[in-house]
Amino acid sequence: EGSEIVAARRALQELCASPGGVLAYLDLHAHSRRHGAFTLSNPSTQALPDLLAEMDDGVFDRKQCVFSYNKSKRGSARCVVWRDLGVKHSHTVEATYAALPGRKRLVTPCDLSELGQNLVRGCAKLG
Repeated sequence: EGSEIVAARRALQELCASPGGVLAYLDLHAHSRRHGAFTLSNPSTQALPDLLAEMDDGVFDRKQCVFSYNKSKRGSARCVVWRDLGVKHSHTVEATYAALPGRKRLVTPCDLSELGQNLVRGCAKLG
């Protein structure tokens, strides 16, 4: 592991051990192959994607979410934080920089800003 990964893991371990702990871990990614935004999540962690779907911002597409933990992904940040650090709500959030679901139109900075605000709102409702 590189020094930045070791440092990030150490910081997360300290946060998890603190009195408030860590409610959620979000690893934010951009993509161009699929349209809209979705999560790659661990099994039994549907609460945040369900909340985002209820907010219906036009960007988040609950149908594209994946809830799995397999050998090929066990080294990913979301899996390590979930498995090793015990953060139940650990997700990779994939957001397009191309088009909205259904290719209705191109995504805008305002769309992505609203998605970000909804991520914060959704995490607040988890606690």
